Amino acid sequence: MRQIRAFIPKVTFFCIILLNSLLAQNFSHFVFSEMLRISTYKGKIDYNRFLNNTKFDQYLKSLSNFNLSKLESEDEKLAFFINAYNAHVIKNVVSDIGIKNVNKNFFTVHRFVVAGMEFNLESLNDFISSEFQNPLVHFALIGAANGFPYINDRAYESNSLNKFLELNFKNFIQDTLKNRLDRKTKTYFLSELFKWYKDDFESEAGSIINFILPYLPINDRSFLKLNKVEMKFTPFDWTLNKK
Repeated sequence: MRQIRAFIPKVTFFCIILLNSLLAQNFSHFVFSEMLRISTYKGKIDYNRFLNNTKFDQYLKSLSNFNLSKLESEDEKLAFFINAYNAHVIKNVVSDIGIKNVNKNFFTVHRFVVAGMEFNLESLNDFISSEFQNPLVHFALIGAANGFPYINDRAYESNSLNKFLELNFKNFIQDTLKNRLDRKTKTYFLSELFKWYKDDFESEAGSIINFILPYLPINDRSFLKLNKVEMKFTPFDWTLNKK
C-alpha cells in the first residue's frame, strides 16, 4: 500500500510534464477568437474593443515570440499566420483609431515581429502567399477596408481551416456588393482582388472563371458554362470596415 501511495505522486508529476509537453506543441488562438466573437457582427469590427486591451496586446506579443518549429502541420502554420496577419490589421487600425479610409501606408509603415521575423502587412501577405500557395488564403486576410473579405467571428484553427477557407470564398464570390453576374450584357463584374492575384487563380485553375465556378449557385454555373462572358473589375471600396 505504501508503494502504491509513493507511486501516485510520481505518476501525477509525469502526467503534468507530459501535458505541458503536448501543450507546448500548439499555439492557442483562444484569446483572439474570444475577442472576435464579442467585437464582430456580420463581418464588421468594433475596433474600440481592441483599444488599450491588455489581453489583445499579450496575444500579439505571444505571436512575436512563438517558436514556429513547434507547429508540425502546414495547416497549423497557415492558421497561425492568417491569425497573425488579421490581428495586426486590427492593431494598425487601433494605432490610428480615427482612420476612415485605408491607403498604401496602412500596409507598409507599421512594422512588427511574428515568430521572430520582422514584417509589415504587405511583406507578411507576400510571405503567406508564397509560402503556402493557396489562392483561397487571399479571402481569409481581411485588410480592414470594406472591399476586402469580411472577418469571421472566430480565429482560424488547423482542424477546421480548409472548411472555413472555402466558406469564406463562397461567401465572398456570392456577395453581390463585390461580385455580380449581369446576364443581359454577359458581363461578370468582379472585385479587384481577382485582378491583383490573377496569376494565382490562373495557375491553380487555368482561369479566374474556372477557379470561381465550383463556388457559385447552380444557375450561375450553368450560365457560365453555356455563355462566354466578359470580365470587368469594379472599383475597390477602401473605406474602413467597422461596426
